Amino acid sequence: MKKTFIIFLFVTLLTLILSPLATSKTTTASKQETIYSAYIDKFISMCESKVKLRKSRLQNIRREAALYCFKANFFKRYKEELIQDMIAENVGVKQHRIHYYLNKKFFEMFRAALAAIPHMRKNAEILL
Repeated sequence: MKKTFIIFLFVTLLTLILSPLATSKTTTASKQETIYSAYIDKFISMCESKVKLRKSRLQNIRREAALYCFKANFFKRYKEELIQDMIAENVGVKQHRIHYYLNKKFFEMFRAALAAIPHMRKNAEILL
């Protein structure tokens, strides 16, 4: 009887300790929206800071600045859609996963846009 009570007490304490830890790892959709929105805003500001390099003397740096200008505009325009897509695809809240997803979506659009322009196909290899 005493042994059963000690085991019951141990299991109860273990359940009380571990249950909040398990529920704290799950995030709600509204919390995810807030995290994604903040990260996209941070990503846009990073891109806009690199756009300032467009007046550089080096052509490669000017190209990269133009690419970041496209990125910033893409994320501003499609922010809400990207947030909903990330929630639907269960991207998670880790920064590296959000960063990877945003870059993947941008370059999918960018490659499709370049492929649609016939005279840019030869130069597309340089940009990608």
